[in-house]
Amino acid sequence: MAYQSHSSSKSRRLCINQTWVKQKGAVLIFIAFILGLGAAVYVLKTYNADAARARQDEKTYKALNDAKVALIAWAVSHPNTPGLMPYPDRNGDGNYDDTSDCYASNVNFAPSFTIGRLPLFKSDPNCVNAKNTVTSGLAGDFRDGSGERLWYEVSQNLLHDYKNNGDPAGTSPIINPSIVNTPTNGWFVVVDRSGKVLSDRVAAVIIAPGAPVGDQDRSSGIADANQYLDKIVMASGKTYKNYTYYDSAIPLLKQEFIVGDDLRLVSKDDPTYKNQTVEPYYFNDKLIYITIDELIAALSSRAAAEAKAQLLNYKKATDLSTPLILNDGYYPFASALVATEHYQGNNQLAGFLPTQQPTQTTLKSCAVSYTSASSSFSTCDSFSIDSVDFTRTTGTFTSVTGTQCTLTNSNKTCNCNITTGSSRCNGTAGRRFTCTTTGCATAGTLPGNYVFNGVFKFSAAPSHVKVNKESGVCTGCGSNTVTCSSASAATGNFAYDVTTTPAVFNSAVTGSTLPAWFTSNAWQNYLFYSVASNCVVGQLCNTPDINVGSRTGVQAMLATVGSPIVSTPFSIKGSAQTQLGCDVKEYLDSTENTNLDTTFESNTKQRKSNYNDQTYVVSP
Repeated sequence: MAYQSHSSSKSRRLCINQTWVKQKGAVLIFIAFILGLGAAVYVLKTYNADAARARQDEKTYKALNDAKVALIAWAVSHPNTPGLMPYPDRNGDGNYDDTSDCYASNVNFAPSFTIGRLPLFKSDPNCVNAKNTVTSGLAGDFRDGSGERLWYEVSQNLLHDYKNNGDPAGTSPIINPSIVNTPTNGWFVVVDRSGKVLSDRVAAVIIAPGAPVGDQDRSSGIADANQYLDKIVMASGKTYKNYTYYDSAIPLLKQEFIVGDDLRLVSKDDPTYKNQTVEPYYFNDKLIYITIDELIAALSSRAAAEAKAQLLNYKKATDLSTPLILNDGYYPFASALVATEHYQGNNQLAGFLPTQQPTQTTLKSCAVSYTSASSSFSTCDSFSIDSVDFTRTTGTFTSVTGTQCTLTNSNKTCNCNITTGSSRCNGTAGRRFTCTTTGCATAGTLPGNYVFNGVFKFSAAPSHVKVNKESGVCTGCGSNTVTCSSASAATGNFAYDVTTTPAVFNSAVTGSTLPAWFTSNAWQNYLFYSVASNCVVGQLCNTPDINVGSRTGVQAMLATVGSPIVSTPFSIKGSAQTQLGCDVKEYLDSTENTNLDTTFESNTKQRKSNYNDQTYVVSP
């Protein structure tokens, strides 16, 4: 019995142990389940939080992009000065009311006027009477993912100056491609998280402020910019503040903005930034920017569209067939590439738009004839030039006869300004240069180089025009100085051929008046124009010979020349463009556009750092 009792007890103990083990295993499984469930909840919660932040960021970047598009569209469509930007909505008037805040005409411009919230609805009603105020706003409710309005800072280069200065409406900047490389104030600079420059040609920035970080306090509703926008202090100690503005009192100061990482993505020991136990990293701005190149590209398209419309109106107005079915209208001749004179030149098929209307119809010209390399004479309307220089190839002059000539250049050059009579510079062995009111001539063995200075002077408008054509050994198209050289015996001449035989362009007479902003902002200097040789006055325009890319049979085309390319990689010119003179390579950028034939690049060719032309077909 004892044995049985012992055996039974052992069995009971074994049973109990097995039960305990099973229970222990169940508890472990349950604990593991609970832990797993907690981990799953944590992961799910983290995932949901990350997903929520991702959705928030997506909303923010969409708002930024939409605001950028709207802002560019607002500026480009400005009715008075395309490219002009609105003033921000500032708290200087005691509120943020989504209204663009200009300033009174008796107040000086202040740099702080350039930063504020992005204006949405309309301009300040106090500025409605100013000629460059547009009362319509951006027509959008742009908010970041946290619900905050977007902020905006704009370059002073693109703002209307409301101070009186003798003009009750104030003044606006001249906005065209020249502003890119030579702005009145430096363009903004935007850098990445490490301080590397992303762009140093920024015209405006749009910033999503996000929720308050650090000790920011926006509870007043009219807090300053630093309660919305953030700063980053680099390990070097350099500070980037997205809420500062340009201070003209500090020489060479660049207004800089930073595209930093959200604070939740930056570790506490990130070596890029200052020790965060000393300078906490509080940053959640999101930023997008508009470069001046982007703005000018959009403005150039508008300028080209305006020019195209008026060229088509001109052709329609010159179609005198009855009924209007023969389509015998024509386009105007071009002007030479002379930045300050835009008159139609007889048979000038390429150049600038002829936006000015002359009344002079007589061809004014000068000619130089070399009977040999050593003997020459010139004939020129003495009222067409200011003076003539003749520089000897070898030797010097010894004296002057008369009062109209003087010696310069160590007596190598004779300068004569003939108004009456004659005068001359004398040399040895009968060598002399003589000028009268009818022309100048050399005598003796006297090779040299003529230079005609000044401008052509007409009895009727235009009173002064520059040289437009040249041939032979005379050069100088588009300048006030024409040089005729005797490198070899030859004959040359130059002229400004101003004609009103075709109907005038940019005129109500032909219904082709360009908008006032076009010429006041000198867009005629940034549009290249070419017309087919049989689409001008007296021609039927039935077989046009211009090609734009793969499009053939084009009657007329335009190309916006953009800002001059002044750094490497250069355009086809091979050096910095000046956009002066009449060499097409000073304006256009590729071999195809500058080889002086009638074929041009496709209008789909992409802009690059060494190519910013954009071609447009006028018709068909």
